[in-house]
Formats: sequence, C-alpha cells, structure tokens
Amino acid sequence: MKTLKSIIDKKMENREFREAFDEYEKEFQIAQKIIQLRKKSGMTQSELAKKANTSQSAIARLESGEHHNITLAFLHKVCNAMNIIPEIRFKKTGL
Repeated sequence: MKTLKSIIDKKMENREFREAFDEYEKEFQIAQKIIQLRKKSGMTQSELAKKANTSQSAIARLESGEHHNITLAFLHKVCNAMNIIPEIRFKKTGL
C-alpha cells in the first residue's frame, strides 16, 4: 500500500510539481504559524478579525493556506492585532 509520503516523493521528481509544491508549502507554513499564534493569544478567528479590523472570512482564508498573494500590509495588520511583529528573512536558494 502506498503512503501519501511515497506518492509525494514520486511526484517530486517532476520539476513543475516540485516548484508548485514548494510555492504552496510557504503559504501553508504562514497559515500554520498564524493559527498557532492566534490560539496562543487566546483569540477566536472572529475576535482576531475584529481586532485587526477585517472579516472573519479573511482570517479563515489566511489560516486555510489558500489566501494567495498575502500582502505585507494585511500580514502586519493581523500580527499587530496579536501584538507580534512578523519577521521576514531572505536567503539564497541552493540552485
């Protein structure tokens, strides 16, 4: 029986798949971190949305990892509502 990991590993041999996977993985990492920080702050999505002056559905999209093209302004707004500062780093790829 094939596992999800073995299926993904096989698909990663395809360059286009690997590039798309890598691109979306970054968005999911942001989503996971926002969820973690929101819960640590003891807020619901609705409470965070109200404090960030946005909608609950915008927070839900951000946390789903499907909020493509997240703007820095929106990320700052959400982080400010949780009294945190996003830290963005740049590093050279191995290519």
